[in-house]
Amino acid sequence: MNSKLQEFVEEHEIRDLKNKKISWMRQNLADYFSMEKEGFLKRILLRNLGFIGENTMIKQGFRFSRGYNIYLGKKVFINYNCGFQDSAEIIIDDFSLISPDVKIYTSYHDKITRRRYINQVYIGKRSWVGGGSIILPGIEVGENSIIGAGSLVNRDIEPDTIYVGNPIRKIGMVED
Repeated sequence: MNSKLQEFVEEHEIRDLKNKKISWMRQNLADYFSMEKEGFLKRILLRNLGFIGENTMIKQGFRFSRGYNIYLGKKVFINYNCGFQDSAEIIIDDFSLISPDVKIYTSYHDKITRRRYINQVYIGKRSWVGGGSIILPGIEVGENSIIGAGSLVNRDIEPDTIYVGNPIRKIGMVED
């Protein structure tokens, strides 16, 4: 390969690698992220999210639309491949667990007027959202509640309760 062609190829390979790295960072903000560890990913998350409490952990594949509307209390755990569409605030209070593949939405469109509406989502202290669950806009999850895997959360959850299903229904109480 002649030198000009080689320089051209190398330059484009480097540019492609940089673009892939930036794309990866946007899509996967953390391979394994712990607030106890210092580093580049911690600085990105601290700069982009509204608030992150101490000892909060976020696993690989965490995605969000804005970031600054996300508030995480202390010792919150967000597992793999979670997606937060945060047009309004998403508040996850202390000691809560978000299982893999959970999606939280804060906006919706009216089917008649086609207007867009936004409503915050609040998840109370010591709550656990099961894997693959979807939480719709305007939902409030009470403290110490459990949402079963694969649930569609389309109404508020009372404190100290267990809800499952699509649509969600109450199946019991959380006992201490």
